[in-house]
Amino acid sequence: MNLLPQYLFDHCVYKCYKDYKVWLDIGCGKGDFIFSQSIYSKEHDEKYCYVGSEIYLTAISKMIRRISDNNLNDIYIFPHDIRYLLSEEYMFDIITILFPDPWHKRRHHKRRIINAQFIKSLFSHLSQQGYLIIITDNQSYYENIQLLINTENIKYNFVNKDHSIISRVFDNLNTVFYKKALFNGNKIFSIFLQNV
Repeated sequence: MNLLPQYLFDHCVYKCYKDYKVWLDIGCGKGDFIFSQSIYSKEHDEKYCYVGSEIYLTAISKMIRRISDNNLNDIYIFPHDIRYLLSEEYMFDIITILFPDPWHKRRHHKRRIINAQFIKSLFSHLSQQGYLIIITDNQSYYENIQLLINTENIKYNFVNKDHSIISRVFDNLNTVFYKKALFNGNKIFSIFLQNV
């Protein structure tokens, strides 16, 4: 873990990337998704800074090793509760939450990370015309998220199904939970919103 400090996301990193688009991936695990996005950016000569939020040290250490081995200098890690990051004054151009823990049992629903306060916090940190993308294979969680968004009086537009951001996300969606959902034949539910 001695490599960790150089990959930490903080105010200094944020200021260094002020001319870049900043993409926050919440609960990034080993970084499969943002790793693919970083490769995509390099292939298409895009200016992005990727921030992976993850709290589990095993996943973080694997992510750091992968970033280092592939010499990727546009991926940073926030290794704490995401709510601490959202208490700061950062703004993000894209925020993704891919397959958040659905906490299947009703009595555990209160543990779900996406609640009314969290939705409002996400939008307050989303740049003008920025994108919020949530993907899950749990229908009840999907419906609950939709309900939260519609009842919080948040201004947004649905992203057109032909928009390039949708194909970009799904073309690079290679996470363990996505593969598991496909293997189990689960239906995939997605929410693509643009801040207005």
